[in-house]
Amino acid sequence: MKWHAPADVRELRAIIAERTGRDSRSGPLLATGAAPPGAGTGPPDTGTGPPGTATGDAAVVASISAPAFSRIIEYEPRDLTVTAGAGMRASRLAALLREDGQWLPAAERSARSVGGLVAAAPTGPFDTSHGGLRRHLLAVRVVAPDGGIQRWGRAVMKNVAGYHVQGLHGGGQGRLGVITAATFRVWPLPERDRSFELTGPDQDAMIASAATIDPADAFRPDAMVWHWRGAEEAAGFTIRFVGTSASVEARIQRMLPWAGRHGFAAAETAASHDGSEPARAGHTALRLTLHPGRLAESLQGLRAGLVGVTASIEAYPGAGVVRVAYRHAEDSEERAERMNSLLAACGEVSVRIERGTGVEHSVADARRSAAVRALEERLVDALGGSPRHWVADYV
Repeated sequence: MKWHAPADVRELRAIIAERTGRDSRSGPLLATGAAPPGAGTGPPDTGTGPPGTATGDAAVVASISAPAFSRIIEYEPRDLTVTAGAGMRASRLAALLREDGQWLPAAERSARSVGGLVAAAPTGPFDTSHGGLRRHLLAVRVVAPDGGIQRWGRAVMKNVAGYHVQGLHGGGQGRLGVITAATFRVWPLPERDRSFELTGPDQDAMIASAATIDPADAFRPDAMVWHWRGAEEAAGFTIRFVGTSASVEARIQRMLPWAGRHGFAAAETAASHDGSEPARAGHTALRLTLHPGRLAESLQGLRAGLVGVTASIEAYPGAGVVRVAYRHAEDSEERAERMNSLLAACGEVSVRIERGTGVEHSVADARRSAAVRALEERLVDALGGSPRHWVADYV
């Protein structure tokens, strides 16, 4: 693995342009918000990549942790917009916004860099109430794979000019270029914020309830995550309410009887679980999108398939999204077999690899139609992107 620590965009462009001229069989370029070795942290885990990419094979890392990439570039509190460097930690951005009474739901308590948050566009607890990351992403600045600089979008909330290419960078896993800065729409900081943990002894009933909760129900939770950590006592819901004091208190008073009717014990807790963090090294992580009507059945199948395995499951009933992370086997055949069995338990499902090797990418790719694969290849090619996923903590 070869580390580069560019001090500014000019040096980053030179690194990318140099790599573009090399043999295409060389390993992936990893854009990361972590500092290089010797600067307070070690190298990122590189156990992920597209089909055919060996783990960490000749990897070239471009660390965007330098001050030029890790600062607020422009902030207009009255306009509810902020532009930050991609190397800045999202949690730091959230803290600075909070000082001015503003809030970016997707960045709250995230361990990712700003660039990683955009490139991964993780499903978060507030997606159903406030919208996913793409809704908040107004503009991006990018160094394309050929070393050219691109700017997509504008720092205004009402912009209908041109194609929404910045939205393609949201969740694009860096295949369209290395993001150097991003502009977000922000929200006023909620007046009140209360979170409750709902637990119950009947796991199957709890899973069934996860599939039947309607975000538009009488108590309208702003965030709701069902989570399981491989132990009966660790499963439950985290339900969160934000807004004015009157609104939050009124909805809590309607939620508590509902919890009692379903056999849940409700206990107020610190709002610390957001379910959007990257998986740990040594784990495979999948994001599954399925029909909400199959959520209960799918969660039961996933739990059964992960018995005896260090694993976690997070479900977002309102979005129909399930995130699964589990310690992977070292043998390639075992990895493919486990992933295929988990996907089979979900029936018709769209899968995205958040962390995995070429084995997992190959299994996921085999489930996609040829038409979808062709469309994606044409789109990436038209925008001058790369078929390789640029990974590490950037994503």
